[in-house]
Amino acid sequence: FASVCSFERLSKLYIKLREVSGGRSAGIDPRVFRRTSKRPAVMELRARTKELASERRRFSYRRLHILLKREGWQVNWKKLYRLYREEGLTVRKRPS
Repeated sequence: FASVCSFERLSKLYIKLREVSGGRSAGIDPRVFRRTSKRPAVMELRARTKELASERRRFSYRRLHILLKREGWQVNWKKLYRLYREEGLTVRKRPS
């Protein structure tokens, strides 16, 4: 039992050491190297934004923000702008 416990401890230490030294060689801070996103998933908001953007092709993220607020969504305009860019949405021009 003692050898198994020490092996587990050594393997965890080796992994930690490898991550820290690998991060240093790449110029990355070890605390950032394993950071996971704490941002909650906003799949419903993404879907609704895409739906509104397809219905209202001439509306930018600013106008979509107003429409979403009217529907009861509490969303920051900066977050909406980020989602708008990530989804590749753009204001479409009128045909001339």
